[in-house]
Amino acid sequence: MYRALHRAWGSTTTSLIPVDQITLAYLWITGIYTVAGWERLEYAGAHLVFRIVLSLLVVLIALYRNKNMSRAGRFVTDIYPLLLLGLFYNETDLLNNVFIPNLDPWLVSIENSIFGMQPSIVFSEVLSRPWFNELMFFGYFSYFLLIAGFLLTEYLKNKDHFRHDVFIITGSFYIYYLIFCLIPATGPQFHFSGPESEVPATYLFSHLVKYIQAIGERPTGAFPSSHVAMAMIVLALLYRRNRRAFLPAVVLVALLIPSTVYIKAHYAVDVLAGLLSFPAVYLINIRLFRQLDQ
Repeated sequence: MYRALHRAWGSTTTSLIPVDQITLAYLWITGIYTVAGWERLEYAGAHLVFRIVLSLLVVLIALYRNKNMSRAGRFVTDIYPLLLLGLFYNETDLLNNVFIPNLDPWLVSIENSIFGMQPSIVFSEVLSRPWFNELMFFGYFSYFLLIAGFLLTEYLKNKDHFRHDVFIITGSFYIYYLIFCLIPATGPQFHFSGPESEVPATYLFSHLVKYIQAIGERPTGAFPSSHVAMAMIVLALLYRRNRRAFLPAVVLVALLIPSTVYIKAHYAVDVLAGLLSFPAVYLINIRLFRQLDQ
């Protein structure tokens, strides 16, 4: 019995690729967080059961990966953590106030101290022309194009590095989601009220972004800006992998960064925090992958 269990455990651990391991680590860390905040967290039991079920699912995926799977099946088992990111992001809205209330008043105070005003309010008031409005919403929308385009290109043309880059992107998101739980902030679009909280839609991309926000945006994840940080991490990966695509991507990111403030998704200090934090997050994940992929 012991030997059978030992063999089963050995088979499981050797089947887990690095992205499986960090996904399990994220589930278990947030599980510990759930237990620590049990009395303050609504539906804490459901959160814990959810983590147990997902952990078992990760193990099953690891055990059956590449066993007579189609190409599409192997692709899904390699990127499944990316498919869970929206769910994990929305969940931070439930986990982020367990120990600390929203820090938006503090962030607003810092903005006033640094800039003497609120950039997220003034920016869209000063530059309110429809063409500029649409340019900023396009910049924000390019975030999704940037990540999806990079991963698709890597899968089609650079499979040797695909799992590595999926790991870097997934692990970076996990780190920022943990930060969102510990440093809760909703952002200008939720903190302010009335006209100060929104920018009117004009053309195609503004409507697209507002539709995406209506489906998936929650009052969480403002500080630091993971939009900015993740865009910079993708740029760093592109610089290593695909120099031809790097310069066009720089243009997109140059639009994305101010757009996060313009459309009131982030305070300016969120953007600064994203720019300052991304090198450390990127390097941590590079090192983690090297250690886990041995």
